[in-house]
Amino acid sequence: MTPLLSQRLPQRQGRGLGLRRRNQSLVVLIASVLWHEIGALTYSIGSNSKSLLIDGGAYASFKQYPRSFMGADDSSIGQLTYTIGYSVDGNNDRVLAVPVHPNDDNSKEVEDILVNRNVVRVYKDTICKIENEVKDWKDDILLDTALSCLPLYCALQQQQQQQQTAVVLGSGEHAQYLARALSLLDVNTFLVSTKGANSINIPNVRIMDANDDKPFCETIGQFDALIDTIGDERNAGSRDDDSGNFDNVNGIEVLDNLGVVKNLKFKHSCENYVSTFSRGARIVKDNGAFFGPNKVKQYQRSIYQQFTSGSLKAIIPPADYASLVIQPLMKHSSSIAGYTLPKPLHISESVCMRGWSFADFLEHSSWPREAEGNSFARYGLPVSISLEKIVEYAPNSAVETTRPVSNTPRKPQQKLVEKQNPFVDYIGDSLEDLHNHIILPKKDAVVFLSAPFCRTCKSVYPHFTRLARDDTEEVDAKLKFAKIDAVGKTGKDMGKALGVNAVPSFIMFRDGKKYGEVISVTRLPSKKLSTAIKFLRSGLEWDSSAIQKASSA
Repeated sequence: MTPLLSQRLPQRQGRGLGLRRRNQSLVVLIASVLWHEIGALTYSIGSNSKSLLIDGGAYASFKQYPRSFMGADDSSIGQLTYTIGYSVDGNNDRVLAVPVHPNDDNSKEVEDILVNRNVVRVYKDTICKIENEVKDWKDDILLDTALSCLPLYCALQQQQQQQQTAVVLGSGEHAQYLARALSLLDVNTFLVSTKGANSINIPNVRIMDANDDKPFCETIGQFDALIDTIGDERNAGSRDDDSGNFDNVNGIEVLDNLGVVKNLKFKHSCENYVSTFSRGARIVKDNGAFFGPNKVKQYQRSIYQQFTSGSLKAIIPPADYASLVIQPLMKHSSSIAGYTLPKPLHISESVCMRGWSFADFLEHSSWPREAEGNSFARYGLPVSISLEKIVEYAPNSAVETTRPVSNTPRKPQQKLVEKQNPFVDYIGDSLEDLHNHIILPKKDAVVFLSAPFCRTCKSVYPHFTRLARDDTEEVDAKLKFAKIDAVGKTGKDMGKALGVNAVPSFIMFRDGKKYGEVISVTRLPSKKLSTAIKFLRSGLEWDSSAIQKASSA
């Protein structure tokens, strides 16, 4: 296993320890060069307490959680602290609990526990009795478990009665630990990575290869939650991660990322997208493994200064966090023991902060993409753009009232210009254009609904052209392949008229009338689209079940 590096801040020390500290600093520098990775900055504040400073995608995910326990504010980083002590109610139970934050507004009920013979005030709702099954666990392991499992709570659907399904992205220690923990919580769990099924074996967890021909979301179908350990589709921290690359994250790219989270819910019923992607990981992603680590160090030191000043927001877990996550995992102690907790939490110090892992960096970089150079579209995730956002994000689009098909055509300079394609006809960007080129002439056609600013649409278009070319060369019957753009308010109206919610999408026509269902795919060739085209040519009526069966064969 690749060791994660932990660096300590300089502390006051005796003269006799100076040489030892300098030698340790040299070892730290050499390790940094060899491994190119930083695990955590740690600081000593006590042996019975530990704090995890949470930022980036993890913090944003906790704030987005439907039953939010974070409160409404503009903070982008917080601290979660747990301590171990003994109850003072006469039972003398060994307990985990969250100590009261110095800046607390006293709105929550508190209780006293004994920690190293000192009375410590804690939040009553966070007190968790340490079960007999883990009585032999060291304090560090217990504290690490409480700190590392908050993503599991956010992934679970609290009110759902039937077995839940969750997907974990990544193959690192954090991903494997979360996948195993989910399975022990009786969640139907999938782990998707670039390593595939042959190199990972987790009991009761289905391992999937990110490079499979069929996107993993389509293979799994419906699921309740997705935990992303190697990325953040919400782009949390893209504006203020000190990477200097914010100009590369423009409105269109952010829109594509937001589209993933929305389409996970729309297409796959995924209510909870949870990222554990730290700000440090984003800094390295944007600056590279050579220049990024030093910026991560600077960032982490600045956050530690905020921690010591008491200015970070305290994260107080919900009252049912212990009963839903911590205590069940304690009861499965023998099953979870073989799975290593994330290395940043392995440091025997009292404050830690997730940094970045070179292995996760490589996996994110090598994850297959929808198109070469499209750094935002990881293959397998639904990356289509909602038509509801087209009016807001379309370049130079004007909001206008819906035009009847018979209205006077717009001025020529307002029409989009498309390079001539001998195999795909570009027919325009409105219902009027669709009416004139497809409906009125009663064409048999496959129409590609796109948007000029949709990166995924641009990556799909060459493959659609190849499909049209191969069809022209192999089949005598003339089937029209066409492309139409959804732009501005007229594009939104056209989408509503066709029953389309997102681009890219494909709509088929027979004798000028809409045939079958809208097909939304983000990667070509597609068995589903090819099967639907065969049905269109055959003269048969649309049969959803037959097409689905044929396309999945």
